Amino acid sequence: MDNVAAPSPRFTVLERARALARLWLERHLHLYSDRHQKPGGWSELYVHRAEVDAWLSGRRQSLRDESPTGTGLDALAEAEATLRAALSDQADSLPGPIEALAAAFGVADPLHLDVVLVLFLVEVEPEFARSLGHAWCDFTKKTADVGFLIELLAHDAAEQVRLMAFFSRADHPVFRLRVLELDATVPGAPGAVRALVQRPVRLCDRVVEWLIEQERHALDDAASAGDAPPRTLPARAPWRLDVRDRPLESILIPEDARANVATVFRRTFTPGAASPRLLIHGPTGSGRRSLALAGASGIGRPLLIAHARDVPNSGTDAWFTALLREVRLQGAIPLITDVETLDGEGGRLHALAAALDGHPGPVLFTAQARTGTLAAAFPGLADLRLPHPTADQQRVLWERALPEDLAFPPGFTIADIVARYSLTGGAIESIVAAALPLLGRRSRAAKPGSARLLTPQVLLPILREHLGHRLGAIANPVVRGFAWDDLVVPDKTAAGLRELVSFVRNRDKIVNAWGFGQKLAYGRGVAALFHGPPGTGKTMAASIIGTELAMEIFQIDLSRIVDKYIGETEKNLGRVFDEGARAQAILLFDEADSLFGKRTNVQTSVDRYANLEVNFLLQRVESYEGICILTSNNPDHIDEAFKRRIRFKVEFPFPVMEERERLWKTMMPAEAPLGGDVDYGWLAEKFEVSGAHIKSIILRGAAMA
Repeated sequence: MDNVAAPSPRFTVLERARALARLWLERHLHLYSDRHQKPGGWSELYVHRAEVDAWLSGRRQSLRDESPTGTGLDALAEAEATLRAALSDQADSLPGPIEALAAAFGVADPLHLDVVLVLFLVEVEPEFARSLGHAWCDFTKKTADVGFLIELLAHDAAEQVRLMAFFSRADHPVFRLRVLELDATVPGAPGAVRALVQRPVRLCDRVVEWLIEQERHALDDAASAGDAPPRTLPARAPWRLDVRDRPLESILIPEDARANVATVFRRTFTPGAASPRLLIHGPTGSGRRSLALAGASGIGRPLLIAHARDVPNSGTDAWFTALLREVRLQGAIPLITDVETLDGEGGRLHALAAALDGHPGPVLFTAQARTGTLAAAFPGLADLRLPHPTADQQRVLWERALPEDLAFPPGFTIADIVARYSLTGGAIESIVAAALPLLGRRSRAAKPGSARLLTPQVLLPILREHLGHRLGAIANPVVRGFAWDDLVVPDKTAAGLRELVSFVRNRDKIVNAWGFGQKLAYGRGVAALFHGPPGTGKTMAASIIGTELAMEIFQIDLSRIVDKYIGETEKNLGRVFDEGARAQAILLFDEADSLFGKRTNVQTSVDRYANLEVNFLLQRVESYEGICILTSNNPDHIDEAFKRRIRFKVEFPFPVMEERERLWKTMMPAEAPLGGDVDYGWLAEKFEVSGAHIKSIILRGAAMA
């Protein structure tokens, strides 16, 4: 008994494991001493008859059950009882990592915790691992198995049964989440299964790492007793831990939705809640994660964030197992972001649902929208919808994000930004973070104490870059840079274009402040039709509108939209409008009559699917809150339903002689070496051509000169 050292008054995990394991191992060597008393000293090579006789006679079980005095087992039992009493007193006054582990994974039986302690010591104590080789009479064996653990830890038949029942429970959290890794396979024999007592078992690397971190913290001189160790994740973990405190009151959501949020939170985060699965859906950057963090921090729990896009197509079950194990180790609330991306081939959504089956406590999801597949995968799924922030809310979000020492130049305000770019809170924070370093560099030449200026030249390029999108794959950017003076059109046409620009600039006031939004039948988007002969300035006018409104404009490439396969055209069109909304871009549909043509009587399947495309376009144009410009040489070919929904119809007639003369003059650069006999009036009178033809003639003439 001299080798059983008294541990320090404050047991660390390692000290606790060492102290108990010394007693267990000495007891095991005493009970199974006949394994080490074989003739010839070759105890590891064969099983001696004395071992068989001990089992046949029941002598070893009798020693285990009765611990009679004089055998040495009684002294070991007394020492273990004294040690356990000290450990129990410490756990009552200052619960440690082992108690936290037990609570996290539902380990209620102290005997099962002893298994964890032994396997932890095997991983971190070389001398103990070598000692086990001696106890096994086999130095080639490197991993403890179920049979040995039962021999080592069970004091009587009842404890043997408890341990056997424990190791046979595949549904226990420590096995389901692979805290304890039990291997039933037989090397080199596919399909074969080991007997229970022969199955190797080890403590998983992540739990070993977690316990070592607890040990390091306990030995830190700067850490006082009772201080919780910092929460950390493995270096390459595909998750993020958010431990911030986020009050619900700090999140900008509509007041009419705030009461509903509080109700749903009570149903989700109250212990024993009926709806512990919650989907928070809305546009990207609308505050979905912030709301999830508010729910978790409201009950004093961190948030463990996992992105659905990181879920692998193979090894999915192991990925979710590791995630839920980490959730329990951290005492966290899991958040799966963009969960709708799992809804596809590979069964990843079903794998997630299966992994969460039986998981206690809340689980949070975020998505763009609630889908029927999500509802079916998670019965009883509660949901909260976060709408895109209103213009007033966006103004508040900009004010929160911008530092106090920032000023705007005359004629450029937050209201101007909000009118041009409809952004979520997350987007606003990212844009401000990108702009502030540029302001710092630009303000070095300014006088000390002067306010930094947030100019359009600084902010607008960042806005456009942040609204990075994939429209380039299905559309072509329209070159901006033209001004009103470059456009030669009749006064009526110019007035229609300026009216369109004015409406967009004042749309928020008209729709919201003046209440016209309640009277609009087809949403708050702006649809315009520019119609007239080819080359009359329709595309240039669209470019000028983009310049005036400081918005990007994309000309939709119909060759990359229209697809011969059923449903693909609608999918491509949906992508156009989705990416256009994300980019806050103007969508230009050139020769729109090819897409927006009149619906026909259904005589063939081709007619039916063509009509479906037109119906789909009609719905998307109605719901698109940006600017959609259609150009057409034949407006009579466009479906009447579209025409009714187009607020601005601007005609671009063929230029008359006076307009043609202006076109010749405006398109000729001042630097061009003109001959003295060039007569613009004569050219305009003799050649009835459009502006596009005039530009082509000038360029070809310059090449010939």
